[in-house]
Amino acid sequence: MGLFDSLKKKAATDEKNNRPGKGKLLSAEDVEKMGFNEIRAVIDRIWDQDILYAVVLKAPPAMGEDAEYVLSRAIPRIEDPELLQKIAMNRKASLARFTVNTGVLPQNILATVLKYGPDDSIKQDAAEFMVDQELIADVLIHQSRLYDNTYEYTPIVKNLIRKLNNPDLLKSVAETAESKWIRSFAQNKLETLQP
Repeated sequence: MGLFDSLKKKAATDEKNNRPGKGKLLSAEDVEKMGFNEIRAVIDRIWDQDILYAVVLKAPPAMGEDAEYVLSRAIPRIEDPELLQKIAMNRKASLARFTVNTGVLPQNILATVLKYGPDDSIKQDAAEFMVDQELIADVLIHQSRLYDNTYEYTPIVKNLIRKLNNPDLLKSVAETAESKWIRSFAQNKLETLQP
């Protein structure tokens, strides 16, 4: 009986280990030896945060159907914000992008991705999920002037400005943003809100 067969048998017979907070179905070493087609068979029974994290980090740069399925089941179960942030800021762009697009990241992690994210396409995805007005303003205020009017960054700024509808926060961005370019966007939006 191979590793995969023994894990399936264990998963089928040991229900105590299949519930949140009740032991481990796999170890990090097991995950290292398994393919995504094997992990797929047991992913719904894994709740341990460290094991879920190990599974997610195993994602290849070019993900196939099995890897995408496993990640779509694993990432929403990770509750530790530090682990979620590490995944969202991962240097594997495909993994970071997939994580952002699950829609499960807390707003403060999305804000971190927008400030320091691995690349602009991931930041564009993060901007889609941002709704917290104060965090949006904070991101806009602290964006570097180096991004001013760059092709990749323009849609991110426009999207965030579009979502920012609080006049006080817009005024703060218009007055204090590090980027003159972002200040002008905020000022234009502020003028449209005033009667």
